[in-house]
Amino acid sequence: PILVHANAGLPVHRDGVDHFPDTPEMMADLVPALIEAGANIIGGCCGTTPAHIAAIASAVAAAK
Repeated sequence: PILVHANAGLPVHRDGVDHFPDTPEMMADLVPALIEAGANIIGGCCGTTPAHIAAIASAVAAAK
């Protein structure tokens, strides 16, 4: 199995807080290429929210 556990982009430190710029839609757009590359487990790490995971799950379902 190949696991992809990506951050929501590279963090930007602003006002003493790290912000992650990638939207749920941006992460979901990457799903077809990740599956094509062999990923069979796709999740999220730093900066991801439930909305990111929902968008990824929808993209995975659409790719089947």
